[in-house]
Amino acid sequence: MKKYGFFFRAGAVCLALGVMLTGTSGCGKSAKHEEDIPELIESTVTNEDSRPVVRGNIGKLTFIMTRAVPRGYSQCFDVGRTVQKVFVKVGQYVEKGDKIAQADTADLDNQIESIKKSREGLDKQIESAESEYSRTIDGLIYDRDALRAKGDNEGADELDKTILMTKENHEYQREQFSQQKDAYDRDLADIEKRKDELTLYATHSGYITYLMNVGYYNYRQAYENVAYISDYDDIYLEAAAMNIKTFSKYRKSPRIYAVVEGKEYAVTEDAYSTAATLYAANEGKFPMARFKLEGYTPSIGETVPVYAYENYYENVLMVGNDSIRYDGAKKYVFVEGSTGGMEKREIETGVSDDVHTEVVSGLSEGDKVFYLSDSIKPIDYEEISIEPTDFSAYNISDTYKYITTDVKNYSSPESGRIYEILAEDNAEVKEGDPLFSVKVEVSDARLLEAEQSYRYAKEQYENTINGLYKEIERIDGEIEKLDNAEPPAATDTDAIRDNQAMRERLIFSREQTLRAIEDTKDSYSSSIGEVEKDYLYLKKLKDNDGIVTVYSNDDGILHYRGYQYPGVDVQKGLVIASIDCGENDYIVVSSMKGKNAGEWCDVAPGTRIIFRGEKNYTGECLAVLGTDVYQTSKHILEELDGKIFIAANGSSPYGNIESGYFVKMDDESFKEETEHFHVAYEAIGLKKAVVIPVSCIYPEKNDVGRVVRYFVWLKEDGQLTKRYVDYFPSFVTGDQALIPNGLSFGDVIVKDRKAGGR
Repeated sequence: MKKYGFFFRAGAVCLALGVMLTGTSGCGKSAKHEEDIPELIESTVTNEDSRPVVRGNIGKLTFIMTRAVPRGYSQCFDVGRTVQKVFVKVGQYVEKGDKIAQADTADLDNQIESIKKSREGLDKQIESAESEYSRTIDGLIYDRDALRAKGDNEGADELDKTILMTKENHEYQREQFSQQKDAYDRDLADIEKRKDELTLYATHSGYITYLMNVGYYNYRQAYENVAYISDYDDIYLEAAAMNIKTFSKYRKSPRIYAVVEGKEYAVTEDAYSTAATLYAANEGKFPMARFKLEGYTPSIGETVPVYAYENYYENVLMVGNDSIRYDGAKKYVFVEGSTGGMEKREIETGVSDDVHTEVVSGLSEGDKVFYLSDSIKPIDYEEISIEPTDFSAYNISDTYKYITTDVKNYSSPESGRIYEILAEDNAEVKEGDPLFSVKVEVSDARLLEAEQSYRYAKEQYENTINGLYKEIERIDGEIEKLDNAEPPAATDTDAIRDNQAMRERLIFSREQTLRAIEDTKDSYSSSIGEVEKDYLYLKKLKDNDGIVTVYSNDDGILHYRGYQYPGVDVQKGLVIASIDCGENDYIVVSSMKGKNAGEWCDVAPGTRIIFRGEKNYTGECLAVLGTDVYQTSKHILEELDGKIFIAANGSSPYGNIESGYFVKMDDESFKEETEHFHVAYEAIGLKKAVVIPVSCIYPEKNDVGRVVRYFVWLKEDGQLTKRYVDYFPSFVTGDQALIPNGLSFGDVIVKDRKAGGR
């Protein structure tokens, strides 16, 4: 049965560490070289330890710890924006094209409101002009028809000319109005388009796995994500700490693969486009390397180690570097002789790594070669057989809380200074409670200007409306005068007809004047209303010493944005406070780190979470907060519609937890628990790995006392032999150490009962 050497490597974002292949025994046998056997000489080694010459693999190996993550898509603006509103929630599924967020559109909204008011004013003006035209043309037609009835055709013809001219003038006026309307509509469409550009729409379907907290800080720099969408149907392996620049030297690797549960799988790079790679190089910001496994689909959150060789030479005859001596340019070793002594054997060598060197000539497979060592072999020891073992390391936190993402912001209604804080931070408030007040400087000149505008508009209206009512009184007087006058003789048909025509004309004029009164009132309501509103608002402010108070429209928990206190300058629209309105339906866990966590995989969307107590509960990482967690300290290289950019998930605390993650519990009854739990997620998780007691591992130091490698005592053929292994102190839990390379299943190592090891 084939033996496998296993490795594991992880980092808070998973580090890639270079290691040397320590070699395993292999198959195959070569003929013994025919050469002169040197004479027996006195040994110069410090012990009588020997190892057999074996066939194995030589090469410089780097293993890269990766985590299976869903492919993500940044949702950000290409310029700095103040985010006004977010339309999605953490963990929510969105379709491509769904609205994600909208930047602050206050200026554009003001422009839109101004244009709409102007447009409404124009509509009123058009309506008034149409009404006036209708009254005028009706009057002209009435008078013309009256002249025709009297037989005054010449006078009627003159009125026809006037009617024609009036219609032509009206058509010209209509065209002018139409052009003004089109101009307003174009301006409105242009601003609406610009406003739409301030709205983020989902670029891909998936789940929201990162979301800025607008209740904490609502500004985002260019390409700083507002949200991050993850596609759980598209999984890849992301290197923990090896970026694409570092990995570039392995792109032509002679051997790259992954090991999952004792089986090897081919690995290919999930590479970025050439254009994107060049862009990253230009910016000096490199994303993590990405990989795809062939023949195996990892689950989200699974950690998978990847092996990559800078160079690799398979099944070569090799000897340990600690066995080779030098005599000028010549190399030789001491070989155990047939009579038990030592033979000095000159050798020719080929390729090498930090542990082994290829033997081209001078030795054969099975020859026992002595090696330099001043290490003391254990005498009283127990044997340990290497068996497939699961290895897990957990990142544990004691800090978590329920929070809501239903947050309402409260802004300063005016530019000025905070006058008074009327509710305490973190206090429970009800609808109608005062939150804070702002003092606004209202100058006498500003108030006077508003008052004059209001009074002038009101005076103009009153003069116009009074004039129209006086016209009604005049017409009524004329009608009464006609009604009270002595009627003409019955035989004077012309006089009777003239009186009747005059009365009808007066009644017609009265109706027209009443229409003018209604039009004037409507026009006044739409125009004077805003002027009056502005004046009365400023007057109220002035009467209240410029103090305006903001009241709560919601029930919930109040939080002030930053450090707010009386005297602080504020701008109109600046968010001063926020209220958590909804139920606490999310759990946020602080991402606490242990002493080794810097080299452990951090949490990622989809990672399983355990709440440990008298009863254990489980859940799943729903999203991350954005500080020293998944995708945060990394550069996110994006390609969208031919545009290349580098994004980042910025800091976004929730519930006063700055670094951490959201959890969706499998069992909702957890919410009723009063016990405090320890929260953990698997930062390292490997099945069928090589795991040994730390006390079996020994350091080997150089001349200046620095540890350069580690070894164990391997028992082979009844003898103890030094075997170099790759060991990293970060990958230890309790007394158990993960050995990425150097030992295989079935090997037997020893543990000194009296001392030894780390």
